[in-house]
Amino acid sequence: MAKRIIVWQSYLDPSISRKYGRRVPKSLLPSRVTVEDILKACREIGIECEIMDKKYPRTWHLGHKAVEVNYEGSKSKLLKELAKTLQRICSRDIASHQ
Repeated sequence: MAKRIIVWQSYLDPSISRKYGRRVPKSLLPSRVTVEDILKACREIGIECEIMDKKYPRTWHLGHKAVEVNYEGSKSKLLKELAKTLQRICSRDIASHQ
C-alpha cells in the first residue's frame, strides 16, 4: 500500500545547504530545480502526485513549495530516484534549447 510522502522543493535544491533542508548530494542534482520539475519527474516515474500550497518552514522566505506523493518505498529512495530523473529531464531540456 502506497503511503503519503511530502517532498519539499528544498530537499532537491542544490543552492540550499544540508543545514537548511537539502537531503540529496549536490552531485546528483541539476543546477536548478523548480516544483514543476519535481512534478514532471514524479509523472515520468509514474508516481501519483500533486503540488501543495505550503512553504518549507526553514526557508519560508524563499517560497519553496512541496509535492505530495503516494509512494511505496522509503523517502530516501524516492528522493534519489527523483534526483536521477531530474538530471535526465534537465539535460534533455538543455539539449532541446541548443
